[in-house]
Amino acid sequence: MVQKVELVKVLRNGKEEEVFSDNLVPGDIILIPPHGCVLQCDAVLMNGTVIVNEAMLTGESVPVMKVGLPDLEEERQKLFSNNEHSKHLLFCGTQVLQTRFYRGKSVQAVVVRTAFATQKGQLVRSIMYPKPVDFRFTKDLLKFIGVLAGIATIGLGYSIAIMIIRGSDQMRLRAKQIFCISPSTINTCGGINTVCFDKTGTLTEDGLDFNCLLPVSPDVMAKNQAYFKEETEEFKSRFL
Repeated sequence: MVQKVELVKVLRNGKEEEVFSDNLVPGDIILIPPHGCVLQCDAVLMNGTVIVNEAMLTGESVPVMKVGLPDLEEERQKLFSNNEHSKHLLFCGTQVLQTRFYRGKSVQAVVVRTAFATQKGQLVRSIMYPKPVDFRFTKDLLKFIGVLAGIATIGLGYSIAIMIIRGSDQMRLRAKQIFCISPSTINTCGGINTVCFDKTGTLTEDGLDFNCLLPVSPDVMAKNQAYFKEETEEFKSRFL
């Protein structure tokens, strides 16, 4: 998910050549193959149309269509904006399923961002280096410690106790294969009873897989042995 290097066709000095994706720079013109590919940079579609699966970034399992920038004089005068021109923008990490250009030429896109500057890079950066969470509980706790420090030296011992407790909590979680990179959120997560996810395409996968076939009665299995060429383990345990 973090880094993947592939060969990419680019158009430089009017000639097609293949370079590694980690050598792409903003301004390069990449050629998107008709059979699709996984994009290694953020790019603006210049011509044609493409169908893209953005489930890796958005969690939406339905592919979206991207179109090339319109070749109009009034559009050329506008400054490029991610929100206004989102239907022309291809994101790093998304999968191009199909391309189409009616003039028989290759579909081209201009590289605008690479590495950690891409949408995927910002997502990875936010996971690796999360912003500190400012809870009201933490603020009240610091005030309480300040009052204790003014009255006696118990505040110092209390802070040490909190650090020891958090360290102990992290060790207990790690023993259960749960790794926490932000210890301050352990107290908050301890009060959560139910977590609901709706992210088909990121946490789960699309499609159906055949597991087994269960007849309505054992007689069906006995009369159609030639039809059931490969019995599943469930058949063997139930009927054999």
